[in-house]
Amino acid sequence: MPSTLPGGQSVDNNSLSSSTQSIVQSILGGVIGSLTPTVLTSITSPTVSGAASIYNISAVSGTGLTLPGGGAGLILSGTAGTTMVGTSTGTFILVGNSGNDTINSFGGSGTMVGGDGANLIGSPGGSERIFVGTGNNTIIISGGSSTISAGTGSNLIGMSSGNNLVASTGNDTLIAGGGNDTLGVFGKSIIGTTSGNQLIIQSSTSADTVIGGASASTTIIGGAGGGIFGVTGNNDTVVGGTGTATMIAGAGNDALFVGSGTGDLLIGTTGNTTMIGGSGAATYVINSAKALVQLSATSTANDTVFGGKNSDTIFSGAGKDLFAFSSAFGGGQHVISGFTTGDTITFTNYGLSATAVLAASSVSGSATVITLSDGTKVTLNGFTTLNSSFIV
Repeated sequence: MPSTLPGGQSVDNNSLSSSTQSIVQSILGGVIGSLTPTVLTSITSPTVSGAASIYNISAVSGTGLTLPGGGAGLILSGTAGTTMVGTSTGTFILVGNSGNDTINSFGGSGTMVGGDGANLIGSPGGSERIFVGTGNNTIIISGGSSTISAGTGSNLIGMSSGNNLVASTGNDTLIAGGGNDTLGVFGKSIIGTTSGNQLIIQSSTSADTVIGGASASTTIIGGAGGGIFGVTGNNDTVVGGTGTATMIAGAGNDALFVGSGTGDLLIGTTGNTTMIGGSGAATYVINSAKALVQLSATSTANDTVFGGKNSDTIFSGAGKDLFAFSSAFGGGQHVISGFTTGDTITFTNYGLSATAVLAASSVSGSATVITLSDGTKVTLNGFTTLNSSFIV
């Protein structure tokens, strides 16, 4: 049975592209019927330019599309480019087809469908639902709370403010601004945030690039695709998934969690960084961060930790772990707990043999302390039997 709009009208199925049909059917809740176009000159709002390309317009009351005052209506564009503008007071559905359309909500509460063209869709502050098809679209949100379902094309989605929910399925570029946004990634995307509190969930098998903003609090949850997940500012959280991920901490108080994939790379920079191991083998590069590194106490994965030039606290895991220290990051103060048989330690670019490392070590209470000429100090808590077999 055909589905109808408010007022009893339904939409012509024959002139819509297949993906637009699917989207409109979803909005209306069932099979699309047919409709005779109304007279274009009777439209008062929204405004439409490129009238020759409009082939179906539903009238929900009387003989015109009168959205102000709480009415609801549907505009469908044709195969040529069309400009459609909603209203700030009414409820509307603006539907593009295969043309390259310009659709602007004008801040109202409605639904905009981009169709299969390369569309420009804008929302200056309303609460809209936005759907796009297979085309390469540009979507700009400057306020309000919008729900965006991006299609399979390569889309640019920019959000300067507002609390938005985005499902990205194509090869998209997403830029989140000052709102509190939730971004679901189902395709291969590049994501950047500037401010606000952002939640980004990767649900694709493609590798994505996600960069958190300096003034944003960003949470990134990786999936099967992996990729590059970087944060630059505040108190951020990055969680790896089943894919291989490179996670880069910023200058804030950040937490990086290894997932279940193999080959994750966790990189500290200058902030206070917490790195937590998972079931997969991972490499930890502390750099200049003040770091707490906790390798998995249950996984037998063999991890590698590169100490930095600051103060680090490291807890060894259940695997055979390697702890590496380079003169490029000399002067760091490192405390390793849980160092045991199977673990190894190495010093690169120092020109030290195992015998020289042992000569630089001493037992202090229940710990072995290795002190180098550049001020680097490595303390092996609870371990007092260091010999050449532990040094590589």
